[in-house]
Parts: sequence; C-alpha cells; structure tokens
Amino acid sequence: MQDLEYWADRRVLVTGGASGMGRSTVLALLARGAEVIALDRDARGLAEVAETKGGAGTLITLECDLADPGAIARAFAQVGPLDVAVNAAAIGHNVTQVEQIDFATLDRVIAVNFRGVLLCMQHEIPLIRQRGRGGAIINVSSGGGLKGAAGLSVYCATKHAVIGLTRSVSAEVAREGIRVNAVCPGTTDTPMLRAGEDEPGAVAGFLDQIVAATPIGRLGKPEEIADAILWLAGPHSSFVVGAAIVADGGSTAV
Repeated sequence: MQDLEYWADRRVLVTGGASGMGRSTVLALLARGAEVIALDRDARGLAEVAETKGGAGTLITLECDLADPGAIARAFAQVGPLDVAVNAAAIGHNVTQVEQIDFATLDRVIAVNFRGVLLCMQHEIPLIRQRGRGGAIINVSSGGGLKGAAGLSVYCATKHAVIGLTRSVSAEVAREGIRVNAVCPGTTDTPMLRAGEDEPGAVAGFLDQIVAATPIGRLGKPEEIADAILWLAGPHSSFVVGAAIVADGGSTAV
C-alpha cells in the first residue's frame, strides 16, 4: 500500500516505452498509479501500450526518434515537470567484426545508445528540478557495458559509455537530491533480442548458447528488469547513487 501511495504521486518519463524493458517499465508504473510519459519512435507500439495499460495510472505517449536531437527537444517541450526519468531506448547492430563496421552503423548506434541518453538527461535534470523535491534517473546499460562481446563492439562500447556517463552525472546532481543510477540487464527476452536471431552473421542457436552459459539457466524477463528499475527509482534505494546494478542471472559472475 505504501508503494502504491508513493507512485500515485509521481510523474515518470520512460524512453523506449513501446517495447521490451521500457514497455514493461511503463506498464508496471501504470499499474502502481503513476503518471507516465512514454517516448518511442514506434507509434504503433505506443498505441498498443495504451490499449494494454491497466491500473489507475495516466499514460501520455510521444513519438520521438532519439537519434534526432531536434526531435528530442520538441518532445521534451511537451513533457513538463518530472520526478523520475528512465532512459531505456537502445538499438543493437548485426554481429560484425570491428574492421567491417560501417560509418552508418557506428553513427546510428552511438546516436541512440549514448548521445540520446546524454541529450535526454540534459532535458530531464531541469524538469526534475522544476518538481522541487529531488528525483531519480535510471539509465539502462547492459551486461555488455561491463564486459565485451565479440562482434558487438559498437554496442558494447556505447553501453560502457552509459555507465561512465551515469557515474559522472550522479556526482554533479546528488546534492540536489537527484539520484542517477544504471541498471545492467543480462540477455533478456525482448523483441530486439529475438530479431537478432535472423540477422546476417548471427550464430545458429546463439540463444541456446547464451542460456547454457548463464548460471540461472534462462533468459531474463522484461518484467524482472522493470522491477530493478522501479527499485532504483523508488524510496527503498534512497542511498544508492552512481551505481550500476546488475540483473543478469549471474552472467558476469563467472
């Protein structure tokens, strides 16, 4: 009951809110009664979230491509004061050896996964200040932000960068009561992961190999990552600042 009362008085922005971990986070917040602003470039996915939502929360959807700085600025002009921001939007790339990576792939992945997070934070911090009671920002990194993965060098580099950004910005705003942290999911059963099964260069049976190498013996569920995000965003993690919380079924423990 106490948690429901807490979230019912919170305004939360979630990027990447149309699918995967972002979608699960949006639905979990709505179920708890929060007012949620979901940003995503996928208009159809946002509409499906609106149709699916339950609970007492209020949903606002905004179409926005985080690779476009102008689109980010236009979207945030419509957001208003915030208590919490969750930067979950990200893209991957085909499994590619580093010498074959093209500039278009490099620029797009960096634009969304790193620059997009940085630009969103530039807007989110002033909006949290407007609310006047502190708040939280949670950036979704990855297990790939803690270790490398052959063929995914650009993706992993951007996720490493998200952790560095998180820790640096946390030191800038912690005394204002704004806590900035990251969550590092392991391999999670999302549409982006499933799409990778059919990508050029994908190793046959690669998901089975991942499961076999994961101590818990299965993929993560988007809802489990949403639970970690809500913990970092909520009142029970009030002394957690600049952390990179791992939720990966033990993948980085071995």
